[in-house]
Amino acid sequence: MGGHADRTRWTGDDVIVHALRAVVPWAAVVGGVAGAAAVLPLTRTVQHNTNQVLTVLLIFVATVSAARVITGLVRTVTQSRSGVAGSATIFVNITRILVLAIGFLVVLQTLGISIAPLLTALGVGGLAVALALQDTLANLFAGIHILASKTVQPGDYIRLSSNEEGYVEDINWRQTTIRNLSNNLVVIPNGQLAKTN
Repeated sequence: MGGHADRTRWTGDDVIVHALRAVVPWAAVVGGVAGAAAVLPLTRTVQHNTNQVLTVLLIFVATVSAARVITGLVRTVTQSRSGVAGSATIFVNITRILVLAIGFLVVLQTLGISIAPLLTALGVGGLAVALALQDTLANLFAGIHILASKTVQPGDYIRLSSNEEGYVEDINWRQTTIRNLSNNLVVIPNGQLAKTN
């Protein structure tokens, strides 16, 4: 399967095959333990707890594999399009966090823990966190704006009003890294970069 994926021009299938290679052994282990648990004379409580643990393990492995596939596909798309910053890690990080958060909520629901109060608490807590992290969130949205508007991309030469200049190395969720002419890395908050454009 991996040999066929290597021969295609699209690199997305390589990402999918790589993720499946990681999930298949774990799925086989979970299936084997589930089969053994079904045959063994276990009490109903032990059987129930074993099934829950195996289900959580399978959801965890599937979530991590899905995160690898989706972030790999996002990375492939950003690298293949000239209009999107290929080395910008912001999209990959946001995608990974979203997929892992969804997997965590599915695990809680599987364990019988109601996620409605958690989502309500996250909403209220999110407001408090947003107020506390105004600068960080400003940098996050400034980074998304910079990438979406294609104002600055990795490889571009920029000069700021604060006299920093150099080639853009990376744009991540909080800052932009540029390499100046003396080959030193300079870190600039995305909010500051967005204001100078």
